[in-house]
Amino acid sequence: YVSRSSMEVGVRVTRENPTTGDSQLATTAHLTLVALDNNKRPVAAPPLMPETDEEKRRYENARLRVRQRKERLKQPS
Repeated sequence: YVSRSSMEVGVRVTRENPTTGDSQLATTAHLTLVALDNNKRPVAAPPLMPETDEEKRRYENARLRVRQRKERLKQPS
């Protein structure tokens, strides 16, 4: 998901048994990154155009996560 200057990046970490070669999912994360210029100021991020059904599904899920995160931040602690 890409907004004006930020983007959500999904990360999957797997572990592999060096003896058997079997791999297994270890963890996942969704990271928010911000595009910065040379002065470390936010700058417009290139747009993301999901094409496949899977890309569209992932984009929509990320959009919903961003919206939910913003709503949580508005709530008093």
